[in-house]
Amino acid sequence: MKIIIMKKKFKKLALVLTFNLISIPVFAASGVWNTNEIKLPIIKDKLSYRVFNRSYFTDKALGIDSMILRTGPIINFTDNFSLALHTSFAGFNKEGNKFVQEVRYEVEPNFDFVFDRFKISDRNRFEVRVFDKISFRYRNNLSIAYKLDFPLTPYLSDEIFISPTEKPSNRFTLGVSYPVTKDLKFNLGYMHITSMQNDNTWNNSPTLVISFLSDLTK
Repeated sequence: MKIIIMKKKFKKLALVLTFNLISIPVFAASGVWNTNEIKLPIIKDKLSYRVFNRSYFTDKALGIDSMILRTGPIINFTDNFSLALHTSFAGFNKEGNKFVQEVRYEVEPNFDFVFDRFKISDRNRFEVRVFDKISFRYRNNLSIAYKLDFPLTPYLSDEIFISPTEKPSNRFTLGVSYPVTKDLKFNLGYMHITSMQNDNTWNNSPTLVISFLSDLTK
């Protein structure tokens, strides 16, 4: 059953990658994506708490384009399934460094599988977004990492965004992870952000990803 599920996930990832390769950029904004995440233990192997922040710098915004603070518990039901419950505060630069804020309430089921040297993660995020009005969005992030014999782990991931009120968008990332210490991991990668604009043209944004994960639950 697990093999059938993973075959479907690989098929979906292949379709998304094909879409990214054939899509033609109409407007491109480059940027730097910086994230910092801390996981704190509450009940060993069962319950932890996440604090996550992200800053996105682009040449279009001439500085900070957006910022997010995400916080909430993570419940580990099995080795393969966990559930995160988050509240996020997002700020967006709307020209002239005038920021508007959005609040998000998120339910995040996560599935993790290990096949030999491969680790496959499927993150599902259901969002209730509060801004001028209440809206809903679903996000699916499928990632694959391959464990090498030396301390560098290459990975690729793809995240799709589905919303009844917004244009479709997608984030494809290719990078490597390096364990700085037992508790601290450093990620460096390239992210290709694709989003449809109001005139139905595509905005493809090349982005450098720099992230740190401090997992104190291990």
